[in-house]
Amino acid sequence: MKRRILSMILAGMMLLLPACAGDVSDLMEVDLPQEDDHAYYEEAETETESEEPEEEEEEEEDQAEAMEEDTEDDMEADAEELSDEELCALAGEYYFKINGKEAPIVEIDSADSDIVMIHLYAEQGDHTETMDWYEVDRTTGDATDIMGDVFNLFDEVSAGNDTVTKSTSKRPEGKKISFVTTDIDGNKITSDEIFSKHKVTMVNVWATWCYWCLYELPELKEINERLEEKDCAIVGLLGDGTDDDVIEEAKDILEENGIEYLNILPWDGATETDFNMDEGWPTSFFVDQNGVMVAEPVVGAETDAYEEVIDDILDSM
Repeated sequence: MKRRILSMILAGMMLLLPACAGDVSDLMEVDLPQEDDHAYYEEAETETESEEPEEEEEEEEDQAEAMEEDTEDDMEADAEELSDEELCALAGEYYFKINGKEAPIVEIDSADSDIVMIHLYAEQGDHTETMDWYEVDRTTGDATDIMGDVFNLFDEVSAGNDTVTKSTSKRPEGKKISFVTTDIDGNKITSDEIFSKHKVTMVNVWATWCYWCLYELPELKEINERLEEKDCAIVGLLGDGTDDDVIEEAKDILEENGIEYLNILPWDGATETDFNMDEGWPTSFFVDQNGVMVAEPVVGAETDAYEEVIDDILDSM
């Protein structure tokens, strides 16, 4: 009996074992991680970590390039900016071009960053007579006057100096120029002393406020050196040299440009009657040994035209 009972127990246990084994195997297959799974997650994690620094580096490089471009733009803008004196000179020339007369006083009225207000006026006794106001962008030259006219100051003034007015005949009759004045150092001098020394003298009328007058000075120095070989010369007439401060400024300008040829100061009627400056600044006049004008004047900083006119005069002598 005992053996039968024991056999039945063992038989039951044998029936249970396969089921238990199957359940355990299934559980192991589900819960235990596989080697391939570990490799996948490790690789994915490595790629994510490596991508993040590369993106940050690219952003930093983009920011650095943007800052460098901004800096270059700022430097270019600074390089193009004109000083108050240069802006006022351009404004004065523009006013003359439009109105045919000079504005006695041209100065910066106010400035807000790159935008400046230029005031053109004259003092009339105890009050001021306004001629015009220009609101100008210092870097672009874009401007508006008080009447609402819009223009580019740089372009308009440059265009105004493109036309050359010179002699078309060999020997036009002209008026005789006669005066007594002083040179820029205060030494007395007469027109006869100046003109009798050379076959042709080119009188270049300029001013310290005139941008184009100053612009051509280095070339005038070279032209004068070539003219000496032809027994001709340049003489400068400082049109605004009526007070000591301007004269001292002119001396500095001439020294900086290596100008050694004679420069003289204006006399009564110098720029109104004898050398009429109604056409613009600078203007160059051509006078023979007798003090007689022998060609039409050249208006503007037209350095290519001066020697052509003088050669025409010499050919006709």
